[in-house]
Amino acid sequence: MSGPLILAIESSCDETGIALVEGGRRIHSNVVASQVALHAPTGGIVPEVAARAHLRWIVPVLDEAWAAAGVGWNDIDAIGVTYGPGLAGSLLVGINFAKALAYVRRKPLVAVNHLEGHLYAAWLLDPAEAERPEPVFPLVALVVSGGHTFLVEMRDHLTYRLLGQTVDDAAGEAFDKVGRLLGLGYPGGPAVMAAAAGATRRDAVFPRAWLGDSYDFSFSGLKTATRRIIARAAPTRGSPTIRGRVSRMGRPPSWRTDSRRRSWTSSRRRRSGPRRPSGRGRSSSAAAWRPTACCASGSRPRRRAAECPSSSRARACAPTTGR
Repeated sequence: MSGPLILAIESSCDETGIALVEGGRRIHSNVVASQVALHAPTGGIVPEVAARAHLRWIVPVLDEAWAAAGVGWNDIDAIGVTYGPGLAGSLLVGINFAKALAYVRRKPLVAVNHLEGHLYAAWLLDPAEAERPEPVFPLVALVVSGGHTFLVEMRDHLTYRLLGQTVDDAAGEAFDKVGRLLGLGYPGGPAVMAAAAGATRRDAVFPRAWLGDSYDFSFSGLKTATRRIIARAAPTRGSPTIRGRVSRMGRPPSWRTDSRRRSWTSSRRRRSGPRRPSGRGRSSSAAAWRPTACCASGSRPRRRAAECPSSSRARACAPTTGR
């Protein structure tokens, strides 16, 4: 196979991926730095944490991709990068990295839609995979990626007709939330699949995700049905069963009663210390400080590190300016 060799950079969500692809098909190297373990404690992706992890790993991933492909900058014809959709902070890391490389190395920069990248993955060949025919048009493609679930018709390259899509939640979101309800951890898809493989009963009936009068999907009913089945599986809410885990782990903040919400808010205010002066009528000296984590103990936040009673907190008490 012969064709242009593209350096491809992907950072739309929680994985830093860099690949070298020849002719739009043959993969020479494909290196991915996953953040699954990083986001597992929170049960979902934290955008700011994901962006910082991209900054940490994007250069080592590029170095490994070069080493695996055995090529250099003189062999590269262009640089491709995901421009969206995705998490804004994560996308910025990959886009700015690709723009800098393209500018310094004087290579063409190609912006790639994240969802189109999923569609064209069907054309790719692994490094040791034998040649096979390309997909033949017209074709129907199903994309199930993170927050996107849709069905399209492709009559030619880069020509799409939307046939159906989710009307509420995405499939991946449904799996993650069901995994959280069951206390199975994150990501929910693999955890639910592993738990289902060891199931001893298969009598639970769930609604269909496909809406029969169209090609659209709906996954919110699946989550509701799962919650109800879990609730019926345990005799009491506080018992150490699945239902107990749901009451402790799976309850969203919207389930709080008004009294619980008020008590939670008041406790947060007590812990956070005094409020900072409002903008109206604020003096210039008041604008030079703001509460810090270590000094939010009920007394006025200190403006100088020397005023902090604990030397270990001196760094956190450094002066801050502005809002």
